[in-house]
Amino acid sequence: MVGVDGSNDRQLTFGDQSYAEPDTDRAGRLVTSRITCASDVWKIPIQGSPAENAQRAVRITSQTGQVRTPSPSPDDTEVVYLSDNGGHGNLWVAKTDGSAVRQITFERDPQVGIGLPKWSPAGDLIAFVKASGGRINISAVHPDGSGLRQIVADARAPSWSGRWLYYESMASWYLEKIRSDGGAPVVVRPEEGNSMPAASADGSALYYLVSVRSNIFGLEVSDKEIRCARPEGGAPETFATFHGDRISGTPRFMDLVLSPDGQWLAIPLADGATTNVWVLPTAGGAMKPVTDFGGRSIEIARSFAWSADSRSIYAALGELDADIVLIDGLIPSTA
Repeated sequence: MVGVDGSNDRQLTFGDQSYAEPDTDRAGRLVTSRITCASDVWKIPIQGSPAENAQRAVRITSQTGQVRTPSPSPDDTEVVYLSDNGGHGNLWVAKTDGSAVRQITFERDPQVGIGLPKWSPAGDLIAFVKASGGRINISAVHPDGSGLRQIVADARAPSWSGRWLYYESMASWYLEKIRSDGGAPVVVRPEEGNSMPAASADGSALYYLVSVRSNIFGLEVSDKEIRCARPEGGAPETFATFHGDRISGTPRFMDLVLSPDGQWLAIPLADGATTNVWVLPTAGGAMKPVTDFGGRSIEIARSFAWSADSRSIYAALGELDADIVLIDGLIPSTA
């Protein structure tokens, strides 16, 4: 709460629950939305029916905070993820059985944001985005937390293919790539409006998103096309189209996640009050769901990752519970 003159601000609620969109009356009663979210990394099989896959998911982490965007090591023995454990978002690594948890970045500045880790196919680097001072850069760190360095400035949406790191340039708004060991960036797609690149392991195909129709809410919730170019600089073909309101999370960003065997693209799509994992065959065909969380309110924000054998998906599942509550006695009456 804060006075109308901007003074005497003070906290009214405490604990692990979040409160949103409050309103008050003259009697000092507060009406607000109370939100609880349990968030952990899960390993989800994709070989069964969507409902069976959701039921057979195995939890990896046991968090008291929020986790996002997991990415496994190439040998599937460890997974890196974003966690706000400790009060600030940082990268953590755990064994895929949930043991041996360790922190590998140690950012404390509230003006700096870290996210979207991507473990390299070689296993020696973890790329991630870092936002500071209104700019977004891509940095990298070794799995033991050493060797932190910036790879490319003014860039987002990192994705690996061999030793090449693909990304969306925020300077040119083109899709580019750069070698992890240095060198100059290479323009891959010199058209504005392309985003979220995902290249095949051999570099023979590039998949990416294109915003095709904006609306009053802007490009963030515009309709999207998934396109493929073979080779990466060649003429593209459209694989699928979907409505922007099916993008999960806040803000509404998403990645295209290509399976290691190159046969599937996976994306998280909102199905009513929940999010499910959908896959698209790269050989052509319709998208299909591989999870069905039923009536549970599940959020999968931004990105997830494939297992090395392309038979499972690592995803951070946030299970939401929300109520409208009336709280009395927190605010002095003005009646």
